[in-house]
Amino acid sequence: MINLAKVIIAIAIAMLALTIGFGGGDIDTDEFALGTNNQLGVDRLDGQRVHCQALDTAGECIQASIARGYSKRLVWLGNSQLHAINQSGEGDVTAPVLLADKLRQHEIDAVSFSQPNANFLEHQIVYHYLKQKLDPEILVLPAVFDDTREEQIRDDILLGIQEPTVLQDLAGTKSLTIAQAEGGNYSGTSASERQNLQSIVEDELDAGLSSVWTGWAAREEARSAISIALYRLRNSILGIKPTSKRKKIPSRYIDNLLAFEQLVCNAVESDILTIVYIAPIRNDYAPPYIASEYEGFRSDVHNITRDCSAHFVNLENLVPNNLWGTKEATTVGGEPELDFMHFQFPGHVILADEIEKQVLSALK
Repeated sequence: MINLAKVIIAIAIAMLALTIGFGGGDIDTDEFALGTNNQLGVDRLDGQRVHCQALDTAGECIQASIARGYSKRLVWLGNSQLHAINQSGEGDVTAPVLLADKLRQHEIDAVSFSQPNANFLEHQIVYHYLKQKLDPEILVLPAVFDDTREEQIRDDILLGIQEPTVLQDLAGTKSLTIAQAEGGNYSGTSASERQNLQSIVEDELDAGLSSVWTGWAAREEARSAISIALYRLRNSILGIKPTSKRKKIPSRYIDNLLAFEQLVCNAVESDILTIVYIAPIRNDYAPPYIASEYEGFRSDVHNITRDCSAHFVNLENLVPNNLWGTKEATTVGGEPELDFMHFQFPGHVILADEIEKQVLSALK
């Protein structure tokens, strides 16, 4: 049974978030998921953006890549493994930035886009958006079993379906069905008109509500504080730890694997050199998955990649165990926990070297 004191502490945190939390600093739930041991890596090379998260900041990456004008362009999609460094030090950069530097000598421009816990439904939308904007010759796509348990499409990904060509490309897909259910049907009005109208309405509402309630401006911070407190409380009550087995959610798994198949096959059919890899995971402890389900996932990804005529490589054991670390506790008053997703800077060097090797080999 959970210690009663822990329950009381968690409830107190949530209540404080409701009362005095409105005047506090920003709380980012994505950064909380990374923990204090994982820091966001540098996203620039020679002062130019080569990595963006989602689509709300994609414009800078897209414009910079087009301006560089290299003969080939590579897009690397992923989750927080691409943008977070465990126990980072001064000057440490992530694998995508290292890869961008390496490939320039081969006249290949590399840009990356990653979101925490990104699922294949989100990747499918981002892919079609970037396909229209960047016309890449190379696509690199990691496969992470844990991410197939998700199927929410975040607001900054929903921006992608505001493009008519993306809307058309996604017609009939589960990704579009979920996106429209969460973000509305965007057909009939141009993206710029929608954004201008939305901005005007939101600005007026924000100004009006802030004038009568000082807590309105900090509502997101309070919501995040409550979410974090309840998340920790839930994990404590249910005994959920990083080593706890995360079971496959069949319906979400099917939706994600279908989106993955559609994405990969579309890329190959569009003459985009496509490299799929099983993402690195530490193996000094048993992975937080049911062994048979994880083996099935690897097999499914391999078979789909093969059937779509894309390149496949299993990199799950690529990063040595000594280069993995810990992350902030996700329980009430807990100790630092094992991190199965994020590794230290030397691990990023290893991953960048391996992706470079796979790309250059596939281009021969």
